Amino acid sequence: MESATVAKGMRFMGQRFVPDAYIFRQLIYTNVGLPGNARYLPNGLDIPAAMGSERAYAILDEMGETDYPNYDEQMAKMQAWTSGLSTSEWTETLYNTWLYNFYPLLEAPGAGAPASARAPHFMQSPAWVDKQLNTVMGSWAELKHDTILYAKQAYSELGGAPEPPPPALPPRGYVEPVPKVYARLGALIRMTEKGLSNLGLLEGSKGSRGNSPDKQQLQHLAYLVDTFQTIAEKELRGEPLTEEDYNTIRYYGGELEKLTAAASVPLDTQWPGDIMGEEPQAAVIADVATAPTPGLVLEVGVGRINELYAVVPLIEDDGTITLQVAKGGVFSYYEFPWAISDRLTDEAWRQMLEEGNAPEPPAWSSSFFVPESGYTALQEGIFNVQESLVDAFWLVDASQLRGGEALRTDLTPKLTALADAGRCQRHLLHSSQPRSIDLQSETLAVVTARETWEDRLYSYEEGWCHGYDEEPLNQRGPYTLDATYTLALVEGDWRVTRVIYANEPPAWEE
Repeated sequence: MESATVAKGMRFMGQRFVPDAYIFRQLIYTNVGLPGNARYLPNGLDIPAAMGSERAYAILDEMGETDYPNYDEQMAKMQAWTSGLSTSEWTETLYNTWLYNFYPLLEAPGAGAPASARAPHFMQSPAWVDKQLNTVMGSWAELKHDTILYAKQAYSELGGAPEPPPPALPPRGYVEPVPKVYARLGALIRMTEKGLSNLGLLEGSKGSRGNSPDKQQLQHLAYLVDTFQTIAEKELRGEPLTEEDYNTIRYYGGELEKLTAAASVPLDTQWPGDIMGEEPQAAVIADVATAPTPGLVLEVGVGRINELYAVVPLIEDDGTITLQVAKGGVFSYYEFPWAISDRLTDEAWRQMLEEGNAPEPPAWSSSFFVPESGYTALQEGIFNVQESLVDAFWLVDASQLRGGEALRTDLTPKLTALADAGRCQRHLLHSSQPRSIDLQSETLAVVTARETWEDRLYSYEEGWCHGYDEEPLNQRGPYTLDATYTLALVEGDWRVTRVIYANEPPAWEE
């Protein structure tokens, strides 16, 4: 046998071995299936199933993916392989560590945790398990998009106008209590910082603390993740959060925006209006596997961010528990075969979403995802009236009122009396609960609601309410009003034409 010749070589952006591509390769033809019944393309759920997700495997089984000859044997090999990888192997690259971060989300919420750290009730449903799986798949689609040239594919073979009223009540947020995920994200961020620093890629224009701006952003991101880990641990222990904790949650969106912008602008650049050149959006797509024989690729992508609602427990300072509906965001994950001759770009994918031509999301996501309620437009119309009430009492201006002439006629004398007395009113809406919805026709609806309000009285001069810088002169509530809203469909929008209150607010406290 001739000895190998040692020679110099260069690999420019060479593709690397990555675990998910290896799993795919082991689960498609010729490893799985037979001629005439070949599994030419994998399924994204192969990855979490190979990492031990029982739910992912159950969905694959329901879809008939496990019916191919040799699938179960190959899946068992992949599960044994992933479970045999050491922590050091899972964390030897940033790519592997990203995948490793999925493990806490693939476990049943609270599995193995003591009673004192049990997952809250909203996380104990089968639908939440599917939501977690959806989060994994959306994050994995982002990873494949960002590393498409790196990772080898599988082949089968804030003027002068009157100040608006202050927010009704500062919102109290909630962090999804998965501290293991935040801990591993923190480790991934620090690993990124260390690796880039060792390569000299975090040098450049120095910040005020002697670090480059990029390094500062990574350190700040690590701080945020550490804070969320601490908050999640408090929630699981049933401890009340501090005002600083709530502020971190409240302004997290702004922090993300700054981090995204900082990653998109050259160093020492001024802060332009369209700092990222386009409207930031999550929608991206990538082809992750190719089947030359039928001429198909497997496209996986993220679409628009969907709204997520959960009833979460908030711990008060005295230890009592208040249940609150929390609103957040959740990935929309897509996976579908596509013609090999027309591999989708982000721009083409976003146009498909915009025009409503995108394929349906996977059927399994229906366990936690429902179409927009038919009553959403009615609720929006009522909210617009409630918002106008807040503005009218703050600005002492009847022209702010929506909701029909009857409401304006009823409230104008009250607003006039406030102005004559040199007073303005901060009208705080605590809650609004629909009690009945009567669609009398395609263009007419009647909605009854029970609303909880609180009022605070301040001094007023022409065009200015002193509620920002004075203690209230008087207050009342919280109190409950029963309201009946009549709505009409006008030019495609539901508008309130009349509001009738069954009762009046109580007297002021003095």
